[in-house]
Amino acid sequence: MDFSSVSKIIFAVGRSGPAGVQLLGTAFLLNKPGCFATAFHVVGAVATNLVLAFKLNSTLHDYQDTSDTQVQLISATILAADPFHDLIVLKTETDFSSSIKIGS
Repeated sequence: MDFSSVSKIIFAVGRSGPAGVQLLGTAFLLNKPGCFATAFHVVGAVATNLVLAFKLNSTLHDYQDTSDTQVQLISATILAADPFHDLIVLKTETDFSSSIKIGS
């Protein structure tokens, strides 16, 4: 099984603050431009200072390299939240999208 493209659709989710970015978990890119999904328990109901952290990697090994700490940040807002199903959709001002489809 080839997982080489995983690093192009999985992004770290964090909250920006005075001391930097506190990483909260991960989100995956959806098929709508600028939309990402994560678990509600990762972000919670607080929409302030959310960011997606990413670096452009060519391989899964590069994605897992923790010695490279240079990342780019994208501001994110909560587009939709469903605490019962533990889901949140985040929206960014990017044109990133994937071929992942959820629902019909």
